[in-house]
Amino acid sequence: MSSEVRFNESLEFYINNDQVDYLDDLLGKLAKRNPQQLVKKVKWILSNQLVGESKIFSKYLMGNCWDLFAEVFDELSSNEQRQVMSLMKGVTRSSRNKDNALYNICRKYAKKNEKRELVDCLREYIPKTIFQWWFDGGDVLNGKELGLWLSYQLQLGEQMIVSSDVLKGKKVEFARQDLDSVRVTLRRKEKDKDQYLAIRDLIEFEPSFYTLLYELICLMDIRDLKGIINLKIVQRLLIKAALEEKIGNDKISSLKKEIDFEYVLYGPELNDLAEKLGWEEGKKYTYQNGFIFEGDSDLSNPHLVKNLVVRNFGEFTDFSTDFSIEKDESVEEYFKNENNVEKFGGVAYAFIKDPKVNNQYKERAKSILGEKIEQEGNGRDFWKLGVKIIREFGIDHFNFGNYYLLETIVEKGSKDELIAHLELGELLSNTDIGTLGKAFESEEEVSETKFMNSEIGRYCMVVKGYATKIEDSSFMNELLEKVAHLESSKVDQQYIFGKYANKGLVLAEEISKVSLLGLSTRIALQPGVKELENACSAVKEIMSDPKFEANDMGPTLAHNVAVVLSETNRDTENINLSGGGFHDKVFRALVKLYLGNEKSNGLEAIGKFVGEDGQRLKTLAEMLLSRMFSKNSERTAKLITIIERAKDNRLPLVKCWEFNPFIYQKKSEIDVHGIEKLIRVCIGKNMIRYNQDLKNLVVRVLNVISEIRGREEVREALEQFKDFVDIDLIKGELEFKIL
Repeated sequence: MSSEVRFNESLEFYINNDQVDYLDDLLGKLAKRNPQQLVKKVKWILSNQLVGESKIFSKYLMGNCWDLFAEVFDELSSNEQRQVMSLMKGVTRSSRNKDNALYNICRKYAKKNEKRELVDCLREYIPKTIFQWWFDGGDVLNGKELGLWLSYQLQLGEQMIVSSDVLKGKKVEFARQDLDSVRVTLRRKEKDKDQYLAIRDLIEFEPSFYTLLYELICLMDIRDLKGIINLKIVQRLLIKAALEEKIGNDKISSLKKEIDFEYVLYGPELNDLAEKLGWEEGKKYTYQNGFIFEGDSDLSNPHLVKNLVVRNFGEFTDFSTDFSIEKDESVEEYFKNENNVEKFGGVAYAFIKDPKVNNQYKERAKSILGEKIEQEGNGRDFWKLGVKIIREFGIDHFNFGNYYLLETIVEKGSKDELIAHLELGELLSNTDIGTLGKAFESEEEVSETKFMNSEIGRYCMVVKGYATKIEDSSFMNELLEKVAHLESSKVDQQYIFGKYANKGLVLAEEISKVSLLGLSTRIALQPGVKELENACSAVKEIMSDPKFEANDMGPTLAHNVAVVLSETNRDTENINLSGGGFHDKVFRALVKLYLGNEKSNGLEAIGKFVGEDGQRLKTLAEMLLSRMFSKNSERTAKLITIIERAKDNRLPLVKCWEFNPFIYQKKSEIDVHGIEKLIRVCIGKNMIRYNQDLKNLVVRVLNVISEIRGREEVREALEQFKDFVDIDLIKGELEFKIL
C-alpha cells in the first residue's frame, strides 16, 4: 500500500468518524516532524474528494492545516492555489493563529497576481466576520488594507475589542467602497442618543467606538475625510481635535465650512474653539451637550444645572442650606461625595422636581440615594430622606433608580417602620401593573435575568420583599390577582404565577413550561419544602406531556428541573423519565449538576433516568470522559458503577474523542485511576473497542498526564494502560520521552 493511499485512508477515517479536531492536531505534529513532506501531504489533502464534500474547513477550526497551506502556498499549482482560496471563503471559525495564516495566504496570492490589490483579495476571500475579529490586524496592516479592517471594526460598534493605539504610526487610506461603508455606519449611529454626550465622555474609555473614530479622523487624508465631514458627530470630534491642535489647517478650514453655527448641541468646545480662532459666527451662541453620560464620570454639566438647582432648592422646605458646587466638580461627584443629608436632599429634590431634567439624571440621583441608605453612619438619615422623596414624588416607572431606592428602603427599614409609612404600601397597591410593559415578548426570551431587568419584574421583586418584611401575604395575593387579569402578556403571567404563587400554580389555567421555569427558578435560588412539593408535582405533569418534547425552554428549564429532581429523589418513581428531547437535556443537566455541585443529591435520579437505556449509558460515559477530575473521583466512581451494573454487555459505541485534553490542562488534575476504570468498564460493555479510537484516547490521556503530573505518575499510568494498547506502537505519537 502506497504512502498516499495510507494517508488518504487515515484522512477519511478521521473525517467520517467526526475526529477532525484530532486530525488537525496530527497535521500540526506532521509539520514539526516531517517538514520535507509538507508539500506532498498538502497536495494529497487538496486532491481528496471527501475534503471538499465534508466541508470540514467551514465546520472546524483547522488552524494547523491553514498554517500548512500558508507555508507551502507558493509551491502549489495555480489550480491548487485557487482551491485553497475557494476553501477560505467558507471559513466560519476564527482563532488568532489561523487568521494570521489566512492573511499570509491572501498576501502571497495577491503578490502572484500582480493586477490584484491585497485589499481586494482580503475583501473577497476572507469572510467579513473572520477578518472583522482579527486581533492582529491593527499591528500588521497599513494603508488601504488597514482602512478595510477599520471599516469592519467600526461596524462592530461597542463590541469592538481594539483600542485606538493600533493607529499609532500608521497611514490610513480607504478604498471607495470601504469609505462608503464607514459613512453608512456613522449615519446609523446618528440615531443613537450617545452622540449627544459630552465629548470627554464619548472618548474617555478604551476601547470604544468613538475613541477609535476620534483617532481615525485625525489621521485620515483630507480627501477621505470629506466623505464624512458633513456628519454632526464627526464635526464635534474634529472641534475637539482642533482645540488640541491634532489636525492641520486644511481640515480646520473644511470643518468651518460644514459647521451649522445655529445648531446649539455641538457642546461648549465650539465656544472655546470660536474664541481661540476668532470665529465670530461661533460667538453668537452658547453651545451645550444634548445630555451627559449617566455613569461614574459625570451626571450633568455643573454650569448648565446650577441655575436649575438654585431655582428649586428652597422649595423643599426642610432643606434650606445654601447650595454650592465647585467649578470642576460634576453633579454626580457632588451626589457621591455629599454626606450632609440636607444638602443632598436639596439638590436631589431640585433634580427630581424639574421637568426639564432628563429622567436618566433623576434615576441616577435616586440610585445614589439608595447607596447612601446602605452606608454606615448616617444611613438612617438618608433612609428618612428616601421615604420623604418617595412620598413627595411617588413612582411613575420602575426603572433601576426607583427600584433600587425602594428596595433599599424596604431592606433597611424595620417591620414597624414600613407599616407606619402606609404610603409605601399604598404606592405598591395602586401601581397599575398593565403600564409596566412586558418582561418577555415570547416564550423563547424567558429568563430570570431578563425578568429582573424589566419594570414588571422589578415591581414584583419589591412587592415580594415588602410583603415578606411586614409579614402580610395580602400584598402577594393582590399582586397575583392583578397578574391573573394581565392581558398584555400571557408569558409574563405564567412566569409570575410560577415564581410567586404560594400554592403552586393553582391560579394558572394550566401548567406550562414557562410557569414551571418560574417555579423552578424560585427553587434553584431558595429551595423550600412546600415549593419542592409543588415543583415535583409540576415536573411530573410536564415530563409526561409529549408537547414539551419538541418545544421547550432549553438548558435553563432543563437545569432547573434537574435541581428539582436532585432535591426530590424520593418522588421520581412516578415521573416519566423515558422520553427523548427535553428529557435528555434534563438528564445531561442532572449529570452536570451532580459532578459540579457537591451538595447535589441527584445520583438516584440519574440512575432512574438511565435504567437500561443504552443511549443514555453512552451519553453518561461520554460526559464522564470530559469530567474525570481528581476532586470528583468519589462521585465519578458512583456514576461508572451505574454503567458497570447494566445488564446489556453490547451497548452503543462511545465517542472516545469526547476526552478533551484542554479541560484538564486548565482546570484540575486528571483522575488517572478513574479514567482507567471507565475505559475498562466501557471495553467490557463493548462501548470501546481495541482499535484506532482507543489508541488515540490513551495517547491523549498520557500526554495530559505528562504535562501536569510527575514522572512517577506517568510510569504508573503506563502500567495501567498497557492492557489496552501496545505502548511500543504509540511511542511516536507521545509528546514526552518514555523513561
